[in-house]
Amino acid sequence: MAQPVEPRESSLLTRLAVGALVLVALWLLAGVLVGFVFTILRTLLFLGLFAVVAWIVLIGPPDRRKH
Repeated sequence: MAQPVEPRESSLLTRLAVGALVLVALWLLAGVLVGFVFTILRTLLFLGLFAVVAWIVLIGPPDRRKH
């Protein structure tokens, strides 16, 4: 019959390495998420600028319209 294996205690170096790895992973994930948000904002700003230019070209500035 096999003897039960006692759990090993993790060393301080192992805990520090795992903690550093988790911090690096979180840092990379936060960078990806912030980059994604800024990409969406940049796209929305570009579409807004495109809409304003299209409005001015197709309809004209507000002062040219006569009622």
